[in-house]
Amino acid sequence: MHRTIEEDLQATKNSHENDNQQPFYLSQEKHQQIKAALYYETDHSLTSCRPSSPPAILRHDSDEQTKSIEHFSPVLTDTMPTATKIQSSASTHITSCPSRSSTIYIDEMHTAQQEVEKRELNTLNGRFGNYLDKIKHLVNVNANLRRQVDQAYRKYIGHTEEEREDAHSNRKYLHPCESQLLHLRKQINEEVRAQTLLQIRLQRADFDIEFYQHNIKVLTSHDQKQSEQVQYLRQQLNVNLQDLEHLKRQYERQEQDLNTYKSQYKEYTEKLMKFSNEYDTIAYERMENENILCTLREQYSFEKEFYHRRQEEFEYLEKFQYDFDKQFNKTELHQTVQQIRQDYQEFNRIRLSELEKIYESKLDVIRQEFVKRQEQKHSVTSNETHLTLESTKKEYQTLIEQNQSLQDKLEQLQHNMHDIIEQNKQRYELSDREYKQLQVDIPALDSIVVHLRENAVNLSAEINTYKYLLVNLFSTTKEKSSSPSHPRAPVLAPPISKPVPSEKQTTTSTTTEAIPTVKKITTTVATKARSTPRQYRDETTGFVVHIEDGIIWVRI
Repeated sequence: MHRTIEEDLQATKNSHENDNQQPFYLSQEKHQQIKAALYYETDHSLTSCRPSSPPAILRHDSDEQTKSIEHFSPVLTDTMPTATKIQSSASTHITSCPSRSSTIYIDEMHTAQQEVEKRELNTLNGRFGNYLDKIKHLVNVNANLRRQVDQAYRKYIGHTEEEREDAHSNRKYLHPCESQLLHLRKQINEEVRAQTLLQIRLQRADFDIEFYQHNIKVLTSHDQKQSEQVQYLRQQLNVNLQDLEHLKRQYERQEQDLNTYKSQYKEYTEKLMKFSNEYDTIAYERMENENILCTLREQYSFEKEFYHRRQEEFEYLEKFQYDFDKQFNKTELHQTVQQIRQDYQEFNRIRLSELEKIYESKLDVIRQEFVKRQEQKHSVTSNETHLTLESTKKEYQTLIEQNQSLQDKLEQLQHNMHDIIEQNKQRYELSDREYKQLQVDIPALDSIVVHLRENAVNLSAEINTYKYLLVNLFSTTKEKSSSPSHPRAPVLAPPISKPVPSEKQTTTSTTTEAIPTVKKITTTVATKARSTPRQYRDETTGFVVHIEDGIIWVRI
């Protein structure tokens, strides 16, 4: 039960869909290999000047290749230990130097080298085994592909060329009608092959269009995502910039506050120094005034007492007799007054020295208390100022670090944004180029599809004409065989190798004997033959398309 052409095309479409699940470069390589194989198998005129296709290379027997690989693997495994032996002998020669005296060290070196060599051999054997497994897998894939190609040949083209040559050699005599029938059958097979190739190329063109549309959608979605990411990053950057500006303002405010605190601290210290100096001067002046006041009071009391005693002495001396010697009284009085004065001066000096000592001790105590108070005040103020300064320094340091980190983040974000913008520009340029290229290629592809469909319609019409011609030819041969007196039909000349003139010759030679419906169909062929030849290259697939007389020739 043979499958139809539509089922085979559906199977190829399913295989294309399965290939789409694989990576793009693998599926593209497979499609190119299949196209090259179909081209080299169909177009036999170029096989001599082109390299053989992958299915043609895979014609060798897979069993022989596997046997050769299996034969090659033990040879390699046998040859591998020789290198290790050479290495081990070299290592023993090196370790057997007279400088190495201990045999234990030599044994340890031997064991270490043997372990390293074993590990290297195991890794090499594993890699070589994996390589052999890959080769066997590729051989199996090659055999399967060759089998599929042979099945496709038998299915779409019929028998292979060798079988055809054997069939022709077995048949010694052919009737002219049979030769003509064989020629027509060959032409029909070629047309069927061309039609199948056209359908496959049409499906390939549809698949390429869908693939490029899908790529365009993916690129547009990717551009949208990238634009959304860029917008999100810009929003984050704006938020971070606002935070950074806010922190900068706070930092400037704190710097201003710190400067004001420093200026106030300097003013307060200057005022304290000034007030302390004024207080010292006032205290010293007060102590001097008190000292002077005490001395004046003592002098006043002393003068008062001295005046009182003097008055008493004068009163007492008035009571003496006047007959004393005046000179004696004067001298004695003068001496006593001098002695009193000296005693008073000595007493006053001692008293002043004692007072000075007392006042000095008091001043020292007052100064010590004042110094203690000043030190306490200064320590309290200095501790407070130190604490405030340390706190402000810490805050200043933290603000500097935060500012530095924010600046680094800002630079990183700007760098990332610049990279993303450049990447988006490059991707946008690439997508724009691809989109423009696709816009340029889509009309050509559409025209190719239209031409291919027109050619398919024309080919179906030609096949119908061939069918009608075959029916008419059979009817004429039967009539000729029924009338024995009729002369024998002349043998037709073989067709020319060029396909277009042969079609013209067959159509012109048989139009006189065909039915009027056939004449209507051949008019389309004649009008098609009058078309001008065209040739262009498909940029998506790289094929050269040549259109001449309504027939499309595709070169890979």
